[in-house]
Amino acid sequence: IIIKDKKEEIKGENSIIYSSSQKLWMNSRLFIKWIAFMFPQIIFPPNSILLIFDSAKAHISKDVKEFLKKRKILFIKA
Repeated sequence: IIIKDKKEEIKGENSIIYSSSQKLWMNSRLFIKWIAFMFPQIIFPPNSILLIFDSAKAHISKDVKEFLKKRKILFIKA
């Protein structure tokens, strides 16, 4: 769920996780925040998470790929 707000952030409330964005769609910055929120670094050992993305630009941007590599999260584009 993405709601309209001035801040780009990820929140959890009443067992619902939602994103907020000015333009009501996912971008690379917000996607990186979502990944960090959903997969905290201290919980998972390196290379134990595999994310499968579609070809949405926010999912496969250079910034997202660099963040995933840094966090040692595996990914493929379906």
